Amino acid sequence: MKKKIEINLSAAWVRSRRKDEVLPADALAKFLSDTFGKEASVTGDGVSCVSLEFDDSVLAASDVESSVSGFFSSEYDECKKDGVYSLFSSDENVSDENGEELGGKSGDEDDEKNEDEKTVSEENGKSEDSEDESSDGEEADDEKEGEGKDEKADFTKKIFDGFMSSFGKKKTAREKDEGEAEETDDEKADGEKADDEKKSESRDEEKKPAYRFQKSLDAKVGWREFKSLVKELTLVAPELKKNKCEEAVLNRGYLFSVDDGCGISSAFFTLCSVYSELGILPLGKGSAREIRLEKPRSNNEPPFAKYEATIAETLGESDGEPRAFCLDISEWMDSIDSSDFRKFLSNVGGIMGRNLLVFRIPFVNKEILLKTEKSLNDMFSFRTVSFEPLSNEENKAVAEKEFSRCGFTVARGAWQKFFDKVAEEKSDGRYYGVKTINKIAYDVLYNKNLYNARHGKSDKTIGKKDFASVCTATPASSGSGMQMLDELVGEKLKDRIKEIVNQIEFARSSSDGELPCIHMRFVGNPGTGKTTVARIIGRILKEKGLLRLGNFYEYAGRDLCGQYIGSTAPKTAGICRDAYGSVLFIDEAYSLYSEYTGTNDYGREALDTLIAEMENHRDDLLVIMAGYTDEMDKLMEGNAGLKSRMPYTVEFPNFTREQLYDIFRSMVNKTFGCDDKLLPAAKEFFDSIPDRVLESKEFSNARFVRNLYERVWAKAALRVQLAHQKTLVLTKDDFDRSICEKDFSFDEKKKNRIGFV
Repeated sequence: MKKKIEINLSAAWVRSRRKDEVLPADALAKFLSDTFGKEASVTGDGVSCVSLEFDDSVLAASDVESSVSGFFSSEYDECKKDGVYSLFSSDENVSDENGEELGGKSGDEDDEKNEDEKTVSEENGKSEDSEDESSDGEEADDEKEGEGKDEKADFTKKIFDGFMSSFGKKKTAREKDEGEAEETDDEKADGEKADDEKKSESRDEEKKPAYRFQKSLDAKVGWREFKSLVKELTLVAPELKKNKCEEAVLNRGYLFSVDDGCGISSAFFTLCSVYSELGILPLGKGSAREIRLEKPRSNNEPPFAKYEATIAETLGESDGEPRAFCLDISEWMDSIDSSDFRKFLSNVGGIMGRNLLVFRIPFVNKEILLKTEKSLNDMFSFRTVSFEPLSNEENKAVAEKEFSRCGFTVARGAWQKFFDKVAEEKSDGRYYGVKTINKIAYDVLYNKNLYNARHGKSDKTIGKKDFASVCTATPASSGSGMQMLDELVGEKLKDRIKEIVNQIEFARSSSDGELPCIHMRFVGNPGTGKTTVARIIGRILKEKGLLRLGNFYEYAGRDLCGQYIGSTAPKTAGICRDAYGSVLFIDEAYSLYSEYTGTNDYGREALDTLIAEMENHRDDLLVIMAGYTDEMDKLMEGNAGLKSRMPYTVEFPNFTREQLYDIFRSMVNKTFGCDDKLLPAAKEFFDSIPDRVLESKEFSNARFVRNLYERVWAKAALRVQLAHQKTLVLTKDDFDRSICEKDFSFDEKKKNRIGFV
């Protein structure tokens, strides 16, 4: 008789334990699976609940409860407190969808079956330990009465021994010699029998049709729902064939919800292998094909004309050979119920039952996914499989696998550089899941091996510098956050930042319940230091213990929007998830407002998701939105929920002439020396900048100064190279030649073209 036990974890405690390690629910599920040999599943959105189904004829609920208690007391000291976890054991049998118990046949039926099998075996002259009996895991027919109780006791003992061994509590042989009782003959016999059963189970496992691909599938990172599907097919396929019900699975298609780079092709071809190896559908080599269904680019073009002939040909209408087909319908997400698409579905429906059909869409929110699923199920039977984007920990696991394969290890403190690189790839739209992670790993391995070859070393440890070699982002400055803040130009701005930090620190320390929001908005023109200050705030709050990690993730507002209907919310939520414990900086946030985008669909969806994340993770996420003053004001006025969740506003005024000169002088002094005439010439130049330039939205402020400095440096470097000089010193002549360039002008005709164009 099958029972089910659930272990519910406190959501607040789970959030507090959310680090770079595996979540408690995942760790507990793995422990229970390893201990009892039964797969434990994680529910509660994959975070807060672990469930385990078991047969109470061989395992008692008390055994599970004891193991859970030992796990928490050993793994987490704070879990000794009440309220961290709770257990619930079902009092009724686990039933299938038809209400029939899943506990199998009754004991009497099993006895009758065994007796019949014994008679058949004797009539055919077979021994009691025949191959069929061994493969089915049945006991020999001459076992004594009451063995069922011994089996239960033996199984319980194995569980207990395994549990004690996992925590290092099993007694050593020397301890036994010093005073413990010797094992009885019965115990030894039970142990030998258990070993035989284990070997038999291993042989049975190897004989399973899906065993050849199951091992590689288990090694895949993520793919939780797909792995569940494969296990389900492996279980049901023999039963369907025995009862001649193959049509029940042959007439079922699949809907894959997955983003680019998350393994859509690999999953599709794996499913083809499963169908073939399980004998569901004999798919030969080259029988699988992927096609993207694009919308017509003109009104005169029939929607699916160019695909229908291809589908008919590919799916074997002529030769009768079964085929597998993956159709990408992403562009039809907003027209899923249109007459054109439904007509196409009707035409494609003819291939069901003889071929494998998979539809693919992006990873979308549940509402859109259910709508799509319903539209397909109106005409066919479809099974939906979602592929969640990889988390930071899963990305780490993928990279670590590649490093380990080549014999390299990663230093403990170096992984943050890896996460920074992943965030960099995501921020500019160049992230493609596993492909991107492998690319990063291969680039790091190449640079590491090149370094070893050049220096005659054989270093197998990958450190921060190795990851930094593939990062294009500017490395963070050394020193504390407050030191970095003091080095900035602008006393009023620095005072405002210090004031906000003190307010946050006081609010957090005095709060005895729900923590206050710390989200901010930065308003000002380009080049006024918004991004730089955001990085510094993250470092300061990390140093004061107000942020868990203090990392910096930068995105433009448009980066939060998806390409297809329903894909924006998961994308925005994923960006926020990566930034937990850190700073999420959103530049040009006003681009999410309909007045600037021309539509409010994707932008509004992104804002709604962002607001929810800001509220739900107010204790573990700092969101900073930045943009022009007027545009940011309109954004806040158009969304009262957003305005109320951003209590701090920092204004970044344009730099004055004196401040621009100070920035330039600081750049020169930090890098190269200069002659006595350069700085006075620079001072005269910055003093001559007209007011209209300083007040213009097009003026890039500090970025303008940096561009000028780089131009001066380039002129000086060329001069030194041509003169075969060894020392690089910036001169007034280098400066004058830089500002006299044709594309650097303050003419009245070019009021809005300030700087290098």
